[in-house]
Formats: sequence, C-alpha cells, structure tokens
Amino acid sequence: MVTPVKGLALISGSGGLGRTTIAVNLAHLLAKGGQKVLLTDLNFGWSGLNRYASTLPSFEDILESDGEAEKIVANTDEGFDLLTCIPPDFLEFENDDFKKLAWVLSRITPAYDLVIYDPPSGGHPLSLLAAGMCDRVMLFARPDGMSFGSSYCLLRSLHMEGINSRVRAIFNFCETEDHAVSLKTRFDLATERFLGFKVESGGFILRSDELFDGDFLTGELSFASQSLLNHLDLSGIKSLQDETDINSVLNTFPDRINLRR
Repeated sequence: MVTPVKGLALISGSGGLGRTTIAVNLAHLLAKGGQKVLLTDLNFGWSGLNRYASTLPSFEDILESDGEAEKIVANTDEGFDLLTCIPPDFLEFENDDFKKLAWVLSRITPAYDLVIYDPPSGGHPLSLLAAGMCDRVMLFARPDGMSFGSSYCLLRSLHMEGINSRVRAIFNFCETEDHAVSLKTRFDLATERFLGFKVESGGFILRSDELFDGDFLTGELSFASQSLLNHLDLSGIKSLQDETDINSVLNTFPDRINLRR
C-alpha cells in the first residue's frame, strides 16, 4: 500500500452528492489562503474539472509522464493546481495502470501542502486508491436508503483494507442539525453491529433553498456555497481555522455538472 500523505479523499457510495463542487471550493479557498494545493481528478475529465485548465494531457500522457509534474499538472486561475486530462473515449484500467498511476502520484504529491482527490463514486478501485493515498477520507451519504447502503458497503471495503480509521462520515441534504445527528446514529447502529466499530463524524451539510439550486438529487449549489463549510469538521487543515476565510465567498461549480456524475 502507498504511504499516505497529507491528503483529503472525497468519496461516496453513490453519485450526485456534490463532492466535485466541494473539492473545487476547498481547493480554491485553501489556495487563496496561501497553501499550495493540488486537486486530483480521478474521473479523468468526465466530472468536468478539465474546464479549469486551458491545456490538458491525455490519460496516456499521465501514465507515461515519469512523475514529472510539469508535463501533466495545470495551473488554474483559481490558484490551485489541477491534475486532469482530456476525457478518454473509453477508460479501462489494468493492474499495471493502477501501479503506474500510484507511482506518478507518489512522485508529484509531496510537493504540495494538501492534495484533494475527487474519484468516481461507489466502490471503484480508484476510490480505494485515493483513500489509501490520503491521511483523511470524507465519506459522503444522503438520507435515502440507497445512498446509505452504498456508503456502508464502501466503508466495509475500506475496513477490509485496514484504513477505516481515516474515515469521517458526512451527511448531505440534511434538513436540520437534529436530522444529521439522527442519520449518524442510524449509520453507527449498522456499522457497530456488522463491522464492529463506529466511524467518526465529519459533520453535515444542510439542505436549504439558499444553498441548493434546482433538483434536490443533483447536488447543484448556488452562490451561497460557502455555507458548505459551516458544519464540516475541517480541523487540521491550516487556514480553514480562520473565521474570515471560512466566511469568504467561494466559486461554485457550474453547468449542472453533477448530472453527469
């Protein structure tokens, strides 16, 4: 297993939770605060992150880059660096590809204060790779049963890999703080009974007319997206402890992007 570095993996058992939006906003905020941040797109362009870079490598360029960041990492106007690519027509990983990608990332990431990973949803091997490479993992879930169950299955996979202690559970689309507490309690009952442990809380995100714009299930965010940070446990991430930064206005992720997740 790759030795974890100072990184944050945003994972979920199902799509449509706004993880890409959160990843962009966190990267932008931290970069504005003076940190050197790399946002790593493990959806390889399919989540829409490639719109933030003017020049893009191919997926093959990333694997064959020999870990030379200048060949594959793009600077963005938002202040953070971005590793993504031109979306391939068809993406099929072989074992050697995972090894190459892990090696490339292990060469690039030590140069950054924080690396944020946005992998595919579900128990995709890239989600497990991201979790294994980071010292912190945010596991997102919605209140509905399908999201609940898929997040539990993903947590079980992380438990089998021995990295569940890095995981923090975050519930999105909560109606109230009490609702969030109730969801965490239900999740704890399942994990304690079947896995033998309770995952720590990473906070919650409230559903509100000001925060969400459009279809409830898309996870799209309005210009009030700074509210994302109000109830998340971001301890240990320097500069997010500054109240001025936390209340600053962040860029939102555009164009109904989560419908393609």
